[in-house]
Amino acid sequence: SKGKFMTTTGAVLNGPLTIFSSLVFIRDVVKKAFLGKGVASHKHLGHVLPVALPLLQLLSYIRGRRSFSRGALLYIVQQMFFYLFFIPLALGVHHSAPDPCSREAEDLQSGEHPRNTFAWMEGQRGACTDFGEHMVAACTDYAVLSKDL
Repeated sequence: SKGKFMTTTGAVLNGPLTIFSSLVFIRDVVKKAFLGKGVASHKHLGHVLPVALPLLQLLSYIRGRRSFSRGALLYIVQQMFFYLFFIPLALGVHHSAPDPCSREAEDLQSGEHPRNTFAWMEGQRGACTDFGEHMVAACTDYAVLSKDL
């Protein structure tokens, strides 16, 4: 069926498309940073590191397998499993919301910082109250890459 074909195609192409989009993003950030346009677009070289991680992972697989084809195949298989399993599971966890008629929904809406989901989004007020300082630091991009880079 069309759905299975699209899912399979997406899973197979996820690895190569991730690498391609990483390379394009890195090229654009470096270009803007060196042309001085990075300030206007809020891009700086610190944005390169997180985007380079898939490429570094691929290179690590190639080096570890001592073969371009076996390393690339391992990367593609890993990305297929990521696409097929991790993304749907993560969406279920990070965007979970209580039944609108439940006591939990009522508690979320009547709290000091009302919202309709259990998810915490960066910049949301009251995050430290709900999750504690450590959890907020652990689930933000600043825990991975400092703003000061």
